[in-house]
Amino acid sequence: MVAEMDFSSPETPESTVMDNVLHYELFFGAIFQLTRILAIILLISKPIR
Repeated sequence: MVAEMDFSSPETPESTVMDNVLHYELFFGAIFQLTRILAIILLISKPIR
């Protein structure tokens, strides 16, 4: 008595508008933080007169 196994992929819900907004906000937030870190590194490495 072999049970039938279902190996099909589970259904994933389609992304909503809010999912897309959150995705892009996180993406741009990460770029903004990397820009700030790069600016701090460049300002610290400047020679002091």
